[in-house]
Amino acid sequence: MSDKPNLVGLKFGRLTVVKEDGRSNDLKIMWCCLCDCGRTSRVNTWRLVSGKTKSCACIRVDGLLKTFTKHGHSRAGKHTTEYTTWINIKQRCYNPNNDRFSDWGGRGIIVCKRWLGKNGFKNFMADMGPKPSKNHSIDRKNNDGNYTPSNCRWGTRREQAANTSKNRWITHAGTTMILADWARELNANGSEIARSLKNGKSFNSIYNYYKYEKKKSFD
Repeated sequence: MSDKPNLVGLKFGRLTVVKEDGRSNDLKIMWCCLCDCGRTSRVNTWRLVSGKTKSCACIRVDGLLKTFTKHGHSRAGKHTTEYTTWINIKQRCYNPNNDRFSDWGGRGIIVCKRWLGKNGFKNFMADMGPKPSKNHSIDRKNNDGNYTPSNCRWGTRREQAANTSKNRWITHAGTTMILADWARELNANGSEIARSLKNGKSFNSIYNYYKYEKKKSFD
């Protein structure tokens, strides 16, 4: 008769055991657990039974929320977008169970010490200020850099889309923009401009064509 425990269906804190999920590196039995918040996590038998792990990490996050209720951004369970942003950047950097952890914390990206701890949110607001509009979200100027006052801004989706290594920056007549913005400026198709550049045409000739020559053909 096997003495291996069967925890499927049992609930520990906020976690309900769904199924056995292999072994850890040190050969401990692991369990796939569904948290009340909807996330799943992988926990070993001892941590569940001893009560060391009671949630996917949301209990800790809830504790943080309760800690920072005096600044006016978290009241009666409702949080401002600035406060939610601050919580989310920490989740992405430090919670391995976060869906986006691999793109942030998994790459070694961290939050500066000034934005952590007891006065973390207060300092975050002092450095970043209120969110300008619902169309803005937190953006890192250097996508490989950390969350720091000098590397962060409130950016629109368009500004953030431009802030990637995949964009092609083009300077013409003293103005530098990404190709997509030049296309909008010239009322042209970005793919056509890219194809012309690939075929050896200079951007100056492309600019003149869309700005003057093509316009004449419709006049």
